[in-house]
Amino acid sequence: MMIGIYPVDIRTAAEPLNKQARFEIRRCGNYDIQLLGFKAEDTTPSMVENDGQFAGVIHRGAWIVIQLVAGSSTPTLAAQFRKGIPLLLARVDGDDGIVYNEGGEYATISIPLKHIPDVREGKWRVFRLKTYD
Repeated sequence: MMIGIYPVDIRTAAEPLNKQARFEIRRCGNYDIQLLGFKAEDTTPSMVENDGQFAGVIHRGAWIVIQLVAGSSTPTLAAQFRKGIPLLLARVDGDDGIVYNEGGEYATISIPLKHIPDVREGKWRVFRLKTYD
């Protein structure tokens, strides 16, 4: 079941959506969500990511961020088109509450990281976000 189609370039709005570079979000079965990335003119996705239940989306031109719900964590997927090819930039198991700020040429997305108790040390461990260039 289709949840949404997110074209990369709104200047190509005269073209049919299925001919444009785009992200698609689909529901498979009762719960699982797929994030698909299609190059322009392609009918088969170049990028396919499967995960939990849909919670929210931020889309801005060539990039998309999807927050999901999967058990006790909130997986977040960040993807971007680079030179016409969809790429998954990051998959982060965080807590609820993505923060989005935009200013000038840049946008900042903050994802609260998941804290896991470490019973041996009596401390909380934090999973750090990897940075992709």
